Amino acid sequence: VFDAIQISEASEEGDFSAGTYESAAGDIAEFEFEVEDTDGVYVQIGGPDVDFAEVLYIEADDASEPVSVKVNTRLLGTDSGLAKDTVYDYDNTDTFESAYHGGLTSNTNDGVNVFGNDGPGNSVDSYTDYLDNLGIISSNDKSDQLVRPLQATDYDITLAGHQSLDADSDAVFDADADGAANNQLDSSVLLLEQPTIGDVTVHTAPEEAADDTADVEELVSAATQSSEVAVNDRLIVQFEATGMYGGIVAGAQNGDAANPDWDRLEDGVSTETVYDFIDSTNETISLDIEAESASGNANPLNIDLEGTNSGDSDTYVVIDNDGGQFFVIADTSSDDAFENGDAPSSATSFTASLEYDADNEDNRYAFLNDDPDNGAFSVDGSSANYPYLLQGESLSSSSELDLAPRSITFDNLNADEVVQAQAAEGAEISGTTNVAPGSDAELRISSTSASSSFRQGNDINISEDGSITTTYDLSGQEVGDEFTIDFRVGGSSVATGDGIVVEAIGAGDDGSMNETDDGEMEDDGSMNES
Repeated sequence: VFDAIQISEASEEGDFSAGTYESAAGDIAEFEFEVEDTDGVYVQIGGPDVDFAEVLYIEADDASEPVSVKVNTRLLGTDSGLAKDTVYDYDNTDTFESAYHGGLTSNTNDGVNVFGNDGPGNSVDSYTDYLDNLGIISSNDKSDQLVRPLQATDYDITLAGHQSLDADSDAVFDADADGAANNQLDSSVLLLEQPTIGDVTVHTAPEEAADDTADVEELVSAATQSSEVAVNDRLIVQFEATGMYGGIVAGAQNGDAANPDWDRLEDGVSTETVYDFIDSTNETISLDIEAESASGNANPLNIDLEGTNSGDSDTYVVIDNDGGQFFVIADTSSDDAFENGDAPSSATSFTASLEYDADNEDNRYAFLNDDPDNGAFSVDGSSANYPYLLQGESLSSSSELDLAPRSITFDNLNADEVVQAQAAEGAEISGTTNVAPGSDAELRISSTSASSSFRQGNDINISEDGSITTTYDLSGQEVGDEFTIDFRVGGSSVATGDGIVVEAIGAGDDGSMNETDDGEMEDDGSMNES
């Protein structure tokens, strides 16, 4: 006697590109698969072990290319009235349906039984019945699966076919088998990790509009880590953090996904949109770049994240979901980039900080009346806490920075704080500036009262530590010739000072040795001893 062997004529195939897809809870997850010889496949996310199950139906547009699906994990399983395109972003699909967020709610989809239960005496007529049979809900409401957003854990992803199934008796997913697929093509895992906050790092970059680029690689390439940023340059604050990008992409506002836009992942986003998410949704996230002190009764100066004065060219946010970081950029040449005052005219200390707080109210975060259909970001009044931390927990990080007027400190000053340059073909002038490396900078020297008038200008390269070095041909000048130094950035003069030609660095006009010093020229033209 031989065991019966079921031979299927169907040759449908499907494969996930990875065994595990990782993302922080609250951020954007992505998975990818390929299919062959099928007009459509089903994808189940979750199951009874995580008390949540979503089912998708997807037809590939081009079966020779992979299908890519992005998931906003902050929205998935929340307000069931959210359109599928708000929760998912997909590529290379001809058809895309969601059971929770769309039209795949009945048991039958184009003649295919999607949900079933092979157990005795059980029948499944809909997605909601399927959830009930799995023991995920005990009501007739699919939104009863979650009382807070999807939490950090492992969610099975099952890729299932249907062509070999008996349409009269088999369903794609069987509740009696804990949601297993009757024709599983492949499986993977969506690993949602606990959100984190890491380092806050301050950078400077050459003067440009805040929204000049949203390309992370280009932005990082232009930036130089520095705790001091010259006013007029770009301030770039890098926050290593996860667990908030889903809310930003959703355009969360006052309990709802008010203004969703997937393009924010690639194009960046206004600071006002980020502020609205933080300020109006009771996620208890704090984001500030604020001066450490204020005068009198005035509020402290801060970078205008609220959008009171600023537009995208003044302040902007670039998101790196995959890298677990975002960048707040401010064009400090614009007074509109600041709130409670203009760009500082003297050195001013700021603190850049980010905090997730779950110690705000009595209870752990929960949807209003435990029902996500009240709004994806609606929260019960006694549980307004960060949704991915246990009540009482918090995460935070900060970094200090200084905003100061553009300045340059020259080497080789004599006792009168005059820059000395040797009467030689390769006369060197060097110093240090707080102007951002990569800036269009020039150092000009000139004299109309020297033994022989001259004017020379050199483009200068500002190194990562702010140092500059350049040389001039002063071999035709006499010792004691005086000249003017003009430090220019972007075609404008930011500091001027005095120089003198000497026989050797450290020698006076008469050849005697003088003690040298270093000094600083600020953009008001004065020379300050450092």
